[in-house]
Amino acid sequence: GSDGYVAKRFFDVGRGPDMVSIRDNSQYLELDAIRLVYTKFFIKTFYEVCVRSNFKDFARVTRFRLAREVIPPNGQPSIASDVSLQQLAKAPSGMHIMWLVEPRRNTQTTRWSGTMAHPRHSSLAGNTVTALAHMVYGMSNKTMVLADLQSTFSGFSFKSQFRCTNLPLAYHEFSVSGLGDHGQEGVDCFLREHFCGPVCEQLQVEAWIKDLDNADPQEDDTLGAPEDGGDALNPAQSLHAAPKEPRSLTPSTADGHAGVQSPRTATSSGA
Repeated sequence: GSDGYVAKRFFDVGRGPDMVSIRDNSQYLELDAIRLVYTKFFIKTFYEVCVRSNFKDFARVTRFRLAREVIPPNGQPSIASDVSLQQLAKAPSGMHIMWLVEPRRNTQTTRWSGTMAHPRHSSLAGNTVTALAHMVYGMSNKTMVLADLQSTFSGFSFKSQFRCTNLPLAYHEFSVSGLGDHGQEGVDCFLREHFCGPVCEQLQVEAWIKDLDNADPQEDDTLGAPEDGGDALNPAQSLHAAPKEPRSLTPSTADGHAGVQSPRTATSSGA
């Protein structure tokens, strides 16, 4: 597009800068892509409820593609990849230099929640994001919440529009969604700190979750596959199948609390 794109890779997964193998980068980019698929699916379901309550659809998950770097014959990996030809030759069979490609966006973002922080908001947008996180908890059978949600404004009209720009940290009781997943601790943190604001109340989120609890499991398709065309992808199945590999993550107090450092990415942009 005319606005260009940004290609992302990991350069720190908790072992220090530039200590990321080709395998690590590929694995964690795939898990981040699964998180985005999850978020897109949940937002679609969330706005089906919003429409019934006369709320406008104003949120979008950033578009993305997982891309493999193509190395021409007798060529070298790109400088941006920070991978040498020797490292690539030693990589496991079938492993490639991977990138997560997204549209280039405004660098000024609004942060709605932290890695382990779920503050109250006074704005309509903030309360809507909070209600989304609450409904995700219900839609995932009380096993997942979204955290570290950020957005950038893409325009103004009679309704505010924003895109989720960060890779949402999906806290899951199985702790397998990728770097930054705090498992049940993250879910418990959300339950302690979440406050139902006006949007939660108008959408009757608590009652909606209770209805899900009482639904027949054989008829409940809350976690069904997104209808995006092509081969259907059930995000729940993808997450449960993800490799559960323990990682030593670096503690951080950047958000004013002890927590886990969010994975860091290097970017390469183009028009």
